[in-house]
Amino acid sequence: MVEAVGEFFRTGKLLKQINNTLLALIPKVNMPTYVSDYRPISCCNVLYKAITKIMVKRIQRVLPLLINYSQNAFVPGRSIADNILLAQDYLLVLKLILLRAKSSYPAVQQQRQQLLDCVGFQEGSLPIKYLGIPLSSSRLTIADCRPLLDKVDTRLAGWNHQTLSYAGRLQLIKSVISTLHTYWASVFILPKGVLKMLERKMRTFLWQGPSERDKQ
Repeated sequence: MVEAVGEFFRTGKLLKQINNTLLALIPKVNMPTYVSDYRPISCCNVLYKAITKIMVKRIQRVLPLLINYSQNAFVPGRSIADNILLAQDYLLVLKLILLRAKSSYPAVQQQRQQLLDCVGFQEGSLPIKYLGIPLSSSRLTIADCRPLLDKVDTRLAGWNHQTLSYAGRLQLIKSVISTLHTYWASVFILPKGVLKMLERKMRTFLWQGPSERDKQ
């Protein structure tokens, strides 16, 4: 293993045979009778993990010199989702300011246009999309979550034309669909109706798979 890692950093190449792996089944009990009585063991991707960790350790030394700390991505302890939360707070404060202004002073179209020309902003309406997620001054509705549902439908439609096993469908749900849902849920509280629709879509794809019409 050490020689293989050193050879990669010297030449920058990896043999295709490294992708081959030997899967061994270690019995969990003294007299195994079922497949569940075995524990699968393999060294697949161990070499890739070792090389990746070494590269990450080296890059960590220079990353602080390349990253601007005024943003949140690639900074320890911060997340790119913090930008969305901050923008959401700005929208809530801005809504309060606008409501107070409307209740105190009449809105003048000419003054508003002068302000837009001064700051260089474009006038728009909520909700707006930021980092792939709609921003609004109120709680998300099912209509606001339509981009998420459409994206899930697009992914499922593409997979329906493939011949996938139960394990393959389960892996796609865990690695792709659940990731989309988690990204949205890490920022907003999704409506119950959206959660039920996502669960129904994933359940149907998992247990039924592609229909005969989709296979044709």
